[in-house]
Amino acid sequence: MTIEQFVQYVSRKRGCTRAVTRTWVYLMIEEMYAALAEGNPLNFPPLGQLHIVMMKGHFGRNPFTGERVVVNPQRTVKFKPSTELKQQLASLQEEDVGYLNVKYLPEGRTNKKKKQKEKETEDSVNG
Repeated sequence: MTIEQFVQYVSRKRGCTRAVTRTWVYLMIEEMYAALAEGNPLNFPPLGQLHIVMMKGHFGRNPFTGERVVVNPQRTVKFKPSTELKQQLASLQEEDVGYLNVKYLPEGRTNKKKKQKEKETEDSVNG
């Protein structure tokens, strides 16, 4: 869901105009950004926690040239889902997820577990 889709969803659900909802959403994002930039974690008990972590520097490879490159240490944002969210997601059936059933794997990459399950199903059907 994009920000604009979220704005439209919330405005319909709450009966507000899209302009008011969009302002509210962008203000919230700005404040979240500012809090994270100051190093403050954001706790949303029903959802989880956003927090800053320091990634160690390491060596990597340029995927196009294969050249070894240095990746400097950097800060990044991590999301830790709450136990409540994990339980709710685990209880969902595949048909309940809706748009999440879309394949997000890039061309050429496959979901090994899914292929293995399909193969097992095919083998059991064929005897």
